[in-house]
Formats: sequence, structure tokens, C-alpha cells
Amino acid sequence: MQCQVSGNMKASANAGRKSGYERKREILPYWTLIDDLAAGVFCVLCSAAPLIVHTCHARQARLAVIVEIMATRTISKRHAAGICPAPDNGKRMKLVGFFNRDGGTFRTTDMQAYERRAEAVFGEAGHDFEALVFSGSEIVPAMQRAARRDDIDGIVAGGGDGTISAAASIAWKNGVALGVVPAGTMNLFARSLRVPLDIWTALEVLAFGEVDNVDIASANGRPFIHQFSAGLHARMVRYRNAYTYRSRLGKMRASTRAAFGVVLNPPEFEVDFEAGDVRERRRVSAVSVSNNPFGENALLYADSLTGGELGFYTAKPLKPLGVARLAIDLLRGKVRENADVMIMHPAEVHLHFPKLHSKANCVMDGELLPLERDVSLKLHPGELKVLVQEGLAAQVDEAERREPAS
Repeated sequence: MQCQVSGNMKASANAGRKSGYERKREILPYWTLIDDLAAGVFCVLCSAAPLIVHTCHARQARLAVIVEIMATRTISKRHAAGICPAPDNGKRMKLVGFFNRDGGTFRTTDMQAYERRAEAVFGEAGHDFEALVFSGSEIVPAMQRAARRDDIDGIVAGGGDGTISAAASIAWKNGVALGVVPAGTMNLFARSLRVPLDIWTALEVLAFGEVDNVDIASANGRPFIHQFSAGLHARMVRYRNAYTYRSRLGKMRASTRAAFGVVLNPPEFEVDFEAGDVRERRRVSAVSVSNNPFGENALLYADSLTGGELGFYTAKPLKPLGVARLAIDLLRGKVRENADVMIMHPAEVHLHFPKLHSKANCVMDGELLPLERDVSLKLHPGELKVLVQEGLAAQVDEAERREPAS
């Protein structure tokens, strides 16, 4: 079943979004520093993926057109210099791009200009590429329809972590490649793939990149690219969802209130687990299973997605002071040094919650879901095809070969 959108529909979807952003670009590096610091603070409060504003959206909106022009000139110069040649026939792909206009950075982006830029960049790289813009409620069904087509090689998804997680699930199930344009708040999967966090630069990297195979995980057959968690994180998300908010700033405020609520009232529950040769029952405040172990960073994302192992974390029953100590270690990227945290790296984890409350929840890639009594978590090594920067796969392989020796 083909996914087709006429020119009139595309124009209608972008009605009212005129190009009024032709002022000189300002570069303010301190915004990145402030945002990363804020991200760390939120992360330590909720012990999981937080909600922060990573980019200065107003400035990106004003600069859409000028960035498009600069990008065109940059690519032309790179082609002329032979730095970024078009790929050979073996690398050319038929791709469809899906951009969530309701997600993060795209809310303040001239989407007509972005569509044109995306099609131009991928065309320069020799690909057959069609860019489509959808609302948040429309984008997942549209990606599902496209991925079932037999005439495409991959999809490029632009949006927040929720959109990217859904796109990864669709790409994995249908055996097509996935390109990630990070337009959300945290962009955790994009960070792990080392995709530039600027939505314009990301297009060029993906278009002139290569296909790599990375790991993806699943919980009771449902795929996830970041993490499954129960306890602290699930309670924080449940508290946050109880508040009303209509904007990203409102979401931040709700998350802050929820995080402090969890710090003052951390959960405590029993879990039986089997991980490798280890079988135990523990009383904990948090359980988390990640697609590859977290790196030493405050945002809790994997440095590599090709390690072939899960990250399995449990935290002992915590009082407010213990949550504070854990928060500090998370902010420092030193969670491995916290005495209350157990860490393992198995390929599979089986969880059983013997005293499961009827309203208990878990979180998968940021989505709050009912918690099942038994959860089987598995890693699927190298089963997800992704677009990455050219040469990155070889660099990662070399680094992983050196790591055991060191």
C-alpha cells in the first residue's frame, strides 16, 4: 500500500507557514552549555530520560531560510573540492522522509523550506527522496504504510524521541533502513548514533552517510531503542501526566514538580530477576534495562549501540537522601560508583513482579504503559539498519577492538 501525498495536500499541511526568517544567523554557544546543564539536572531528579529544551527554537525559526541557502553553497563547494562526492550506485537508495511538524524544533521551523532542503540534499547525494510533513497523530500510520512498500529502501524520520522510537520499531519490523533527524528535546537515540543535533546539518550527514547495523531491544516482543524502566522513572512520568500543560515550558515545569515529588516519595517494590547465570529476588526502588549500557554521561544514553549486550540496573530501596546521592552521581556521569546501584550486562533479562499492583506502570522509550507481571527483555544484535555518518561504523569498530585491550 503506497504512501502518497499530493502537492495540494502538502501545501495545505503547511498553510500559514511563510518564510519570514531571513535575518542574520547568531551563534550563541552558551545556550548549548545551559541546555546541557539543565538536562543533567532534570535527569538526576527522575533517574531516567528527562524533559528539557535542548535548542533555542526561536532563533532556529528566524534562521531557516539563511541556513538553507548556506547549506546549498556548502554542499556545492564540497562537491567541487571532491570532499563529499555523490555515492556510487551501490549506495543510492529510494527513501521517504517523514517530519513531525508538532515535534520540538519543527514547531518553529519553516517546514516548506525544510522540505525543499531535504529533497535537495538527498538529491545531491544521488538518492530518490520524497519529503512529507505530518502532524503528530498522522505520522506513525504514514510511516507504517510506507515501510510496507516494496519499492523503498528506508525511511527518514524527524521528530522527538517518541517519533524516532516508533520509526525504529517500524523499520526493524519491515527490514528497511532508518535515518534519524533529531528534532525533539532529548534526542537520545540520535546522540548514540552521533547524528548532529542541528536539524539542517543532520540532513547532509544522513544523505552522504552509510548504512550501519545496530542493536535494538524488546520487552515481551515490543521493541525499544533506549530503555525499559519501572519504579522511580515510571512514578515521575505518572506524576507529570497528572499535571496539565500545553507547551514545552509547561511540560518542563510539570516534570520538575513530578521529579521533586518522586524524590520525597520514592517507590519500593520486590522483583525477581534472571540475568545470565544470576537469579535473585530483590527489594528495589528502580529497575532499568537499556539497549546497550549507558555511557558516562548525565543524560543516560549509550555511547555505542553495537555492544551486543543490555544494560541492567537496579537501585536498592532509597530514602530521599539516597535519591539525592544517586542524583549527584548521575549528574557526574558516575552512576557506576554509587553503592546503591547494581549493574549487569546480560543479553537477556527476565523480570517477575510477585506483588504487582493493579495500577503499576513502566516506561518504554518515554511512554507510560501498564506493567506486566512477567517481562522478558532481549537484545537483537545488529538487527536495525540505520543511516550514520560515512566512516563512523569503521571508527566505532576500531574503538571497540581497542577497548578490551586497554
